[in-house]
Amino acid sequence: MDNRSDIWRGVDTIKARFIDLSDKVWATPEVCYTEARSAAEHLAELRHQGFRITENVAGIPTAVMGEWGEGGPVIAFLGEYDALPGLRICSVRPPCSPPRR
Repeated sequence: MDNRSDIWRGVDTIKARFIDLSDKVWATPEVCYTEARSAAEHLAELRHQGFRITENVAGIPTAVMGEWGEGGPVIAFLGEYDALPGLRICSVRPPCSPPRR
């Protein structure tokens, strides 16, 4: 059974929500273990999509896990999105100023 078309239609249906989530996380950079706003945005979207939520994964307050369905296949996604102190990420449009010291 080839259901790729159905899968891509499903992705297209929720695409705007994920772009919005990405933009919110990008707009609120938070350094390692302090990503409270970003984690809250991810939690809200996982809940909206009907995932079972586990918070405080491995004892890390900002680590979350969302699960959906039963059995297999199992698909995992790791989001490593904390900002790095002293670095500045710029869009592809110049100019980009150096980080403040």
